[in-house]
Amino acid sequence: MGQKYQIMVGIDGRSISEKLVGVGHYVFNLIQYYTQNGIRCIVFTKRTSDLLSNLKNKYLKIIQIEPSANLKTQEQNHDWEQNKLAPILKKIKLDIYHATDSAGIPKDIQIPTIVTIHDLIPYLIPVIQDEAESKYYKMRIETAILVAKKIISISNSTKNDIEKILKIPPSDIRVIYQGISKFKKSPKYCWDSLKQKFNIQKRFLIYVGGIARRKNIDKLIIALSLLKPALDFQLVVVGQKHKPLNDELNEIARKNGVHKEIVFTGYLEDKDKNTLLQNAEMLIYLSSYEGFGLPILEGFQAEVPVITSNVSSMPEIAGKAAYLINSRDSESIAKAVRKLSTDEKLKHLLVKKGKIRVQDFSWEKTAQETLSLYQELIKE
Repeated sequence: MGQKYQIMVGIDGRSISEKLVGVGHYVFNLIQYYTQNGIRCIVFTKRTSDLLSNLKNKYLKIIQIEPSANLKTQEQNHDWEQNKLAPILKKIKLDIYHATDSAGIPKDIQIPTIVTIHDLIPYLIPVIQDEAESKYYKMRIETAILVAKKIISISNSTKNDIEKILKIPPSDIRVIYQGISKFKKSPKYCWDSLKQKFNIQKRFLIYVGGIARRKNIDKLIIALSLLKPALDFQLVVVGQKHKPLNDELNEIARKNGVHKEIVFTGYLEDKDKNTLLQNAEMLIYLSSYEGFGLPILEGFQAEVPVITSNVSSMPEIAGKAAYLINSRDSESIAKAVRKLSTDEKLKHLLVKKGKIRVQDFSWEKTAQETLSLYQELIKE
């Protein structure tokens, strides 16, 4: 990109950790693109990560703000934003501040602000059981949308939720899709190593993503049992382990006689994840609710057929390049796997469409569209 933007952007970098997942990918890739293109960034975080520090760029400054101790997560976040970050922002000359993780704007901020809302899980699928914590989380989101000059939504699906649930006018929301990092094919020795490490002995289906109830991994495990004996697959589940749920899923697998067929890898770096993806029979991503659904694009990049949910943002992100199903019904999942296992023509057509669809997404495009929005607001 030839033009150097002479602006100073403040960015909430709290979601960046050594293991990049979810929102962390989004924030890291924005910062990386900006600083490589001469945009000055001040990143505010609770703790610095080597990943961020290793960018080593003259356009990047990291300010670490220690959180208050002895507070629960959402109360601590609220305190950090309103009592720790706020006075620092008053002393620094920024052109714009970007709250990158659905919340996080001091209520008395004096500069233009943007908040990116990734999803409305706190409202639609409450995952925080603690009533006070849930209240703080929603208060943080609602403060951000009241103060922000513009809201970025990462899909039209999430935009519709924001309009409906938070009563925000469509004109206040800009849809800017997430990007995806370039896919690097792995050599055969990497696959041989992983095959041995995870004891993968036959053809396998792959799931990539978090371990959460809305992901319907339990339905996928039951579907795996319904496929036997005609189709004999292993199931490889790639994602950070969540002990209580992993225990539940292992018990479901035992009850359905497929516990020896399932591999939980835990978190994997992109290189290993991509190696598994490119050797899988198909990617199955069955979430009931997502703000975006990045694993769908990862499947497209790896050139494997993708089966995904027919609800929330999944049809939007997949376009016409995935096989859409009712993800809460194990028989529907099994039927889809049978179809793609026997219909080579359909399988190749989906892979071809996926290769085309994924070209619509890149971090460069995400960053450029976000920069354009910054400039619009700065000029107002």
